[in-house]
Amino acid sequence: MGVTKVIYSLPNLNALGSKRICAQINGVSSLGKALKAQIRRFSDLILNLQSDSDEWQLKRLNLTRSVIHLSGLSVVFLRKLVGVNLTLSLIMIVTFIYLISELLRLRNKSFPLINLTIKASRNEERNQLIIRPVYYAVGIAASMIIFPENIGNSAITIVTLGDCLAGLSGTIIGRTPIPYNRDKTIEGSLIGFISAFLVSCVFVSVHVAFLGALTGAFAESCDRLLDDNLAVPLASGLVMSLLSLPFP
Repeated sequence: MGVTKVIYSLPNLNALGSKRICAQINGVSSLGKALKAQIRRFSDLILNLQSDSDEWQLKRLNLTRSVIHLSGLSVVFLRKLVGVNLTLSLIMIVTFIYLISELLRLRNKSFPLINLTIKASRNEERNQLIIRPVYYAVGIAASMIIFPENIGNSAITIVTLGDCLAGLSGTIIGRTPIPYNRDKTIEGSLIGFISAFLVSCVFVSVHVAFLGALTGAFAESCDRLLDDNLAVPLASGLVMSLLSLPFP
């Protein structure tokens, strides 16, 4: 039996008094429902704000990583200014400093480079040695050593500029996951390919740049098999080298 029915059944209350009490009870009940709805809306708003905050943090993280990644393109200009040997020596020194920084970070020691490493890394990466920057340096150095200058510069362009823009644009405008790697997007890979192809045309012929950039974009999208910092420059450089061989 509901509260309203109980009120009406009380013998000591007249009809008018019963109606007033029932109206007050119904009003309180409606107020409670409205308050509950507002609390639910407020809770949903907080969750949406948290989701937006997480999304913004992810975009900021990818932007930081992309800027660092793009800095590797300076190797192409440095090679022209100071030569291959000195450029390779500088890459080795920077890599060595980074490894020292990582060892100190894992021991909770202070070092200037640690703050940048933390800003450019994901939470799940910070409990161990972050090795990907080392792969990045090795990939660039190997491109300079193994391939001729024009092909090496093109391979470095593909892994620095192409890979950078693929990741950044995939985070910002990427909507369509690649079927065999849903962590990557078709939009990101396409923008990375186009940018790498256009700049590579500065160093090699158009058809060589096209197939080299295409190979790099495919290697970047298959980073579950091999780290793309190694796979992209080596695979694209190999393809461009084969295409540049003189055929009878």
